[in-house]
Amino acid sequence: MAAKRCRGRIFPRVEFNLSGHNEAWEGLLKAAELESLIGNPRFATRKQRTDRHNEIVDLLRGQFRKKARHHWLPRLDANNIPNAPINTIQEVFDNPQVKHLGIPKQITHPKMGASKLVGSPINMSDTPPKFFRPAPLLGEQTEEVLEGLGYGKETIKQLREGKVI
Repeated sequence: MAAKRCRGRIFPRVEFNLSGHNEAWEGLLKAAELESLIGNPRFATRKQRTDRHNEIVDLLRGQFRKKARHHWLPRLDANNIPNAPINTIQEVFDNPQVKHLGIPKQITHPKMGASKLVGSPINMSDTPPKFFRPAPLLGEQTEEVLEGLGYGKETIKQLREGKVI
């Protein structure tokens, strides 16, 4: 299934657990401004919520689409519903903790210019992560790859002269 862009709103995942205990269920309904469903006999038990999973996801998805995430996240927090925003790439790079950990990296590509990349969040003093290099230009690493595959210099020369590479 193709990924869909969030555009600053909350979209519950299909795997979202809707069969939790009643306090969590009621908290979710309050956070989602769906209090009218509290006590609804169709969703009274875990089994009923599990059986109606797709219906509930559709209700929540429709509700969460109505307003931006900055409206919903505090409501979910206030009702003790675990949640997290789906950040844009720029929001990830702007995050103070991400910056503090040194995760954002920048490389310069000879044709594309500067690009931000995500570095390793795991940094060990004795084995620091190796950093990336820019993507190679077309043909830039052909000989290196062919040599790694066991081709000799003479064979590579013949392939080049024959315009195979």
